[in-house]
Amino acid sequence: MSDGGASAADDGADGGGDGRTASGDVRFVLRARSMTAAVVVVGLLVTAGAGARVAATHRAAVEQRLLVDVVTYIGGIQSELERHVGAAYALRDLFDEGPVVSRAEYERAIETVDLEQFPALRGVNVVRPVSPDEVAGFVREKRTDGYPDYAARQGHGAAAGRSRWLVSLVAPYDTNRHLLGLDVRDVPALAAAYARARDLGEPSLSALVQDDEATPPHTRVALPVPVYAVGAATGTTEDRRERLAGWVVPTVRTSALLPGFATAHDLEVRVVDTTDGGGTVIRDAGVDDGDQDLSVARTMDVYGREWTVRAAPGPGYVTGVERWAAVAVVALGLLLTAVVGALVHLLGQRSAHARRLVDVRTGELAGANAELTAVNAELAMRLEELRHHSRVDGLVRRATWEVTQAGTVEDALERLRLVLGAVADFDRVGFSVRVDDRRMRVQAVAGPAAPMAPAGTDYVAPERLWRSFLTRDLVVVRDTAGTPEGTLERALADRGIRGIVSLPLVARGEVAGIVTVGTTRPLTLGPSDMRLLSRVADGIAGPIVTLLGLEAERHAAEQLRALDEMKDEFLGIVAHDLKGPLSVVTGYTDLLLSDVASGALDPDVVQHGLEAMQRAATNQQRLIADLLESQRLALGVAVPAKAPLVAADLVRETLRDLASGTEGGVAFEDTSDGARVYADAEWLRRVVTNLASNAWKYGGTAIEARVRAGTGTVRVEIADDGAGIAPEDVPRLFQRFSRLVPEGTTATGTGLGLYICKQLIEAHEGRIGVESAPGAGTTFWFELPVAMAPADVEVRPRP
Repeated sequence: MSDGGASAADDGADGGGDGRTASGDVRFVLRARSMTAAVVVVGLLVTAGAGARVAATHRAAVEQRLLVDVVTYIGGIQSELERHVGAAYALRDLFDEGPVVSRAEYERAIETVDLEQFPALRGVNVVRPVSPDEVAGFVREKRTDGYPDYAARQGHGAAAGRSRWLVSLVAPYDTNRHLLGLDVRDVPALAAAYARARDLGEPSLSALVQDDEATPPHTRVALPVPVYAVGAATGTTEDRRERLAGWVVPTVRTSALLPGFATAHDLEVRVVDTTDGGGTVIRDAGVDDGDQDLSVARTMDVYGREWTVRAAPGPGYVTGVERWAAVAVVALGLLLTAVVGALVHLLGQRSAHARRLVDVRTGELAGANAELTAVNAELAMRLEELRHHSRVDGLVRRATWEVTQAGTVEDALERLRLVLGAVADFDRVGFSVRVDDRRMRVQAVAGPAAPMAPAGTDYVAPERLWRSFLTRDLVVVRDTAGTPEGTLERALADRGIRGIVSLPLVARGEVAGIVTVGTTRPLTLGPSDMRLLSRVADGIAGPIVTLLGLEAERHAAEQLRALDEMKDEFLGIVAHDLKGPLSVVTGYTDLLLSDVASGALDPDVVQHGLEAMQRAATNQQRLIADLLESQRLALGVAVPAKAPLVAADLVRETLRDLASGTEGGVAFEDTSDGARVYADAEWLRRVVTNLASNAWKYGGTAIEARVRAGTGTVRVEIADDGAGIAPEDVPRLFQRFSRLVPEGTTATGTGLGLYICKQLIEAHEGRIGVESAPGAGTTFWFELPVAMAPADVEVRPRP
């Protein structure tokens, strides 16, 4: 019995021990499962938090990218409107002085602008102020000019007795003819812009106008560019109002400014004119429904009006901005949660700490990334501005430095030409100075063999070019092609020049001269290029004025040396050449006095003596006159009184008068087509008379005169069929006191005739020469530059 009880007790004890062990295992398992569940819950919560943080970061990235796209859109709109204003400036060249421009002239100008490169351009109109008394005549003028149905519409301006602002020219005509005769003051949205442009002297944007006459109807804005009758947009507001001649007005379809931008970027873009509640300018729905909670808005100033651009992203735009980051974080969180749950007994505390650390660092990195994106966008804009300013400053410094290093004005212009070649292919440069009222002279040139005009050429400055001396504005001719005959522009076009810009050089408060740069292509310069050229002109003015002063001093020194040499030469001539005639006079005087004293006075001897003395006195008088004339020409004291004249007419008249006192005539040939020169008529008659007289004296029986037109010159030839001139004697022909008497002749002279002819021709910036051979006759010739007539060129205000 005892054994059995003991055994039972032992079994009970064992059983009790097993029970405690099982209970502990359950509790342990429960605790482990509770801890695992807690860890899983915590892991899920941490994962959800990380996902929410990444989602917030994603939203910031979307907003940052959207901001960059809005800034890009604003830049595109401003660039497009500036291009349209540039086209208006190109057309404004026709109206700078307010002339009456015909429809044909306007359409030719429109063709040069090439409207097809402006898809958003609805048309370009011209508006002119017309007083009530002029309306009837203005309508008749428009109908005669090619607008048969032109009518001035009645408006409140006419009713009030004020000038009416009528649309006088339109292009394209087929789609804009309904605007002809419109008084823009009848459209309040337009009237304010026109008045603002007139008073400020710069382009001004109008409010929105619904164009129901277009197909299909659309919203448009106008950009009136003012044109003033005299000068540029300077002076007071009252002065600009008095000088107003009209407007050049591009009208722009706002919906076509940047078509397709919203679709390409998966955006909904809306542009609103917030000035005086102007309304919606553009609504470009690239998506059906943009997320307005993520929308970004920015404002911009557009030629006096404020436009607000608001862009909302579409679904594709949002998902396209690093959406994978949120999914990756959630997946990583679940994975970490599973690992932590499996290894909770080893890594519980460390896993929680690691998750918190990952969460914090992920948020910090996302925020830093958004800030970095914004900074990069701002830096890109600033970098582009710095590059532009650096280019401008570098070009101005280089031009100034190159001109400073030059030794002469010609060298300075050549250096300037090489620098400006990077701006608009400028390959020809000239520098002109004022001669007297309205006349200018080309001082120096640089460029290819055919410059805009040879150095020394005098020309009558066009009105606007001359006025630039007072206004100090840039003078611009964008394209010389198609200009009228006899104008400065046509003369430049014949020399291959298509576009020119004239820059007044202002030094010490005065305009020292004008640098004119030319190119073989039409000009397409924008406002920034004009500002650049103005800065270049300001930089080179001082160095060029200094070079002019140095050259003037060198010229004065050379004149003093030449004067000293001529003094010595003159004294030698007086001592030698005047001695002969005086000896004749003295000898015959002594002979006659002795005959009188002896009473043996013979009348024949007296007559012979008096005739000899008369010839001697005449030769002496001619020699003295030639000496004085040659000295005056050599010293530059004698200045030609130049005027435009037809070269062939002057030569024909001179030879006709000269031949009337001789036995022979002159065969005359004219192939100059009425070419004109800018010259002193009396001086040229003297040259022609001298050359023809020599041909009669030393030539044969056949004398021929020819007048021909060359490349920018007129050539006059006097030819004979005489014995000719030996080659070794040709270099002496135009020297002072060099007299060649052909064998078998008795002709006499002072040896100054051809020398004076050479001085007279060179005073006109021309050339003189001879072509001869023994037994083949002689041809004397001279060439003069063709006269450059004045022309209407345009003045661009200095930016």
